[in-house]
Amino acid sequence: MKRWNAAAYLRTSKGVQEDPSNTIHTQLSIIMDHISQYENIELCSIKVDNGRTGLNFDRPAYQEMMREIEAGKINCVIVKDLSRFSRNYLDAGDMLFREFSKKNVRFIAVQDDVDMLYLWQNQQDFFIPIRTLINQAYSMDLSKKISSQLKVKRERGEYTGSNPVYGYKRNSLNRHQLVVDEPAATVIRDIFRWRLEGMSADRIAGRLNQLGIPSPAEHKRRSGSNCTYAFQKNDVPLWYPGPVIRILKNRIYTGTLEQGKTKSNPFYPKLTKRLPQDEWSIKEKAHEAIISDECFRAVERVLKTDSRISPSAKKTYLLSGLVRCADCQNTLTRQPVGKYTYYRCSLEKEGTGNCAGCRMPAEKLEVAVQQKVREHIEQVVSLCSMIATENLEDKLHRQILRLQAQIEATEQAAARQQFLISSLEPNTADGMITSEEADELRRSFQNELNTLRQRKQEIREEIQKIEDRTILECEWAKLFAPYAGQTGFLRKDVAMLVESIFLHRDKRVELHFVHDQEFEYIRRMLE
Repeated sequence: MKRWNAAAYLRTSKGVQEDPSNTIHTQLSIIMDHISQYENIELCSIKVDNGRTGLNFDRPAYQEMMREIEAGKINCVIVKDLSRFSRNYLDAGDMLFREFSKKNVRFIAVQDDVDMLYLWQNQQDFFIPIRTLINQAYSMDLSKKISSQLKVKRERGEYTGSNPVYGYKRNSLNRHQLVVDEPAATVIRDIFRWRLEGMSADRIAGRLNQLGIPSPAEHKRRSGSNCTYAFQKNDVPLWYPGPVIRILKNRIYTGTLEQGKTKSNPFYPKLTKRLPQDEWSIKEKAHEAIISDECFRAVERVLKTDSRISPSAKKTYLLSGLVRCADCQNTLTRQPVGKYTYYRCSLEKEGTGNCAGCRMPAEKLEVAVQQKVREHIEQVVSLCSMIATENLEDKLHRQILRLQAQIEATEQAAARQQFLISSLEPNTADGMITSEEADELRRSFQNELNTLRQRKQEIREEIQKIEDRTILECEWAKLFAPYAGQTGFLRKDVAMLVESIFLHRDKRVELHFVHDQEFEYIRRMLE
């Protein structure tokens, strides 16, 4: 009598509350009871895929079982029923009737009363395709329902991911709510601060390793998680630049959830596609922020700069990578020329002829930037003081009148566009323009009309902010308030407060500050 070395394959479904009859314990009990009836079947292996879809075979335990079959260790596979094996009509048929048949692997689905050893002998294999087709239809319907449920949860700002990102953990009372994991959050804050100070991702990773800070994967392991990563190379993974960059670019640390970025294919996971940003589910203030919006945007600006330093340098200089040539927009480099050090346009150095070039002694440029930052902070503080102490009723009333005049002008412009649209049909009928020309003009006029309507709505909202005084709260000014009275500024201060710095050929230094638009609007309104 032939001996069968069996693998018990168990699977629970992904993203759905399982039927009690499909728990791992129940599945294994059913399989063990069945094996006990056969003297020539020996259980050699138990393979478990928890939370894995049955629509494809991209499952770790299943793949491990197939490797044991290839190695000749297993020649019999036993499952509770066909749905635990596969819910994909085509894949199931191909696997059972081609792969298993070729390798002489016996397949048993206990509760479906399927034993391929006898099906082959009696040529009654029509049952399995029909059964798997039913299972596939059920799974696809269930998948659509789950997708709809997840979409609703994402729109409500609930977290629908599997493993929370480093820095957060699940709320013990609500698994769809993220709460701050304080030990990891402290590291997150350090990473953002170090990047603003000029440290590269490589140096940040090196410092974290020197300090003995557990990497994200190791931190999760120590916290009791059994998740692993495909890119993990060591038993105790270290920090390296990749995770640092991902942290610096992840808006989740500002309290914003960005979900639904991809659309998966349940049959073929490799065909998963990334969706455009306007199709993502984005929810601000979904959970407690670790990093402020201002800090995140400052790091975004810094990541776009080239602030590399020589390997021998111990720190990044105040303005490295932050100053650009006003003529060609190229980043200025800091380099010694004789006994002096200059910031200069690299195109001037290369002599390409595309830029006349600009340069300025490093010390002089740094002093000029420090002075302009100090002056701007004083102006912001002065503006806030005016708002707090002066009677601004007349100035606000005049601004409302100006805005109401803009609304009237916008309405007149919109009326003209509406007239142009209505005049197209008679002109087309008279043969003055073709229907194709009329359609093109209609689209152009309609786009302009939509823009005018949007502008009118924006002006009305502006008036409302003035009437209820919310425009004078100046939330943006809170960024500058902590620097009041400060005479010197570090690199991270400049990165936080300044959008861009330009140097002109005539040695003029031009700074654009964060919230310049809000500052100038309030300043002009109160003149």
